[in-house]
Amino acid sequence: HALLARAGVAVEADLVVLLDRLPDYRQAAAEVERQEGRIAELEARLADEPVLRVLSAKEADQRLAACREEAATLDGLARQVGDIEGRIREATEGDALEASRAVEGVARAALASRRAEAFEAAAAAFLLDLVEEEHQEVARPPVLARASGWFAAFTHQRYTVRVADHGELVAEESDSGAVRGLAELSDGTRAQLLLAVRVAFATHHEAGVALPLILDEALSLADPERFDAVASALLALAHDGRQIFYLTANPGDCGRWSRLCAAREESPPHLIDLAAVRLGQHVLDLDSLTVAPAVAVPPPAGYTAEQYGVALGVAPPDPERPAALDLFFLLRDDLPLLYRLRAGAHVATVGQWRTLARGGGGAAVASSAEAA
Repeated sequence: HALLARAGVAVEADLVVLLDRLPDYRQAAAEVERQEGRIAELEARLADEPVLRVLSAKEADQRLAACREEAATLDGLARQVGDIEGRIREATEGDALEASRAVEGVARAALASRRAEAFEAAAAAFLLDLVEEEHQEVARPPVLARASGWFAAFTHQRYTVRVADHGELVAEESDSGAVRGLAELSDGTRAQLLLAVRVAFATHHEAGVALPLILDEALSLADPERFDAVASALLALAHDGRQIFYLTANPGDCGRWSRLCAAREESPPHLIDLAAVRLGQHVLDLDSLTVAPAVAVPPPAGYTAEQYGVALGVAPPDPERPAALDLFFLLRDDLPLLYRLRAGAHVATVGQWRTLARGGGGAAVASSAEAA
């Protein structure tokens, strides 16, 4: 009975049952030992994957299903890669690649030929334009040349005057070469053109005697920039000894003339108040005639070339309008000269510079640059 108690059974019959199940027990114990070894092996493989070790059975099944889907996709991609590599081998080993390269070579040669033809055509057109321009310069009447010079000065070299085929006076834009009839110009620009022609006609036919110029409301339509441009050109005539009478009903014009004379270090204009002369009533209050100055060009001191270009608002180059190229791109290494051209001569583009140079103004700018 003591032995049965140690075996944990009450009667001998229970011990017989246990002995009968002993082979199953030993088999189960061996399977447990085998599975524990398998678990230890898997845990060792997951030593560097702590996230996977804490997954539940359900989460592990979901991960497994996702991996199998990716594996199926990978197999498809591998097949596509194989197909592409096979086609590459076929193309490399066959004549298709060589034929394609030959076609490409012919196309490149044709493109290079067309490019050279386009360059030659552009160069020929440029030379023809120069010849036509020179012919017009030589053949045009002196009074027209003088009017064109005045109009260029009035518009800060933006326009010149020429006669169209049908005999009408037209304005030609310096930057684009576009030709505009009188009806196509703004009121202010048209007034500048007509004033330039009248001044040129008057000065051309005065036979050596500098007659006075009488201008009646000639700048009534001019904005501040146009006013300063025209008045500056007229001040150059006055500086050479010519009398200029300017009649206006706008007291603001008196202020503009006074300010401009002071800025150019010229003698102040002699103002005559006709109301005071005829009626003894003073209409002008000279002390109150203040006019806002035009926007000044900033000097380049303290700027890098790039910063100065931004401050000037330089427009990007336009291959279709080479004459509109800003002089900044040609003079970025000489910003003081660029400043003198913009602030003194009001010249900003290649086309405006060519117009100034044709009128002889380029030499004056060059002289001032050498003096500086």
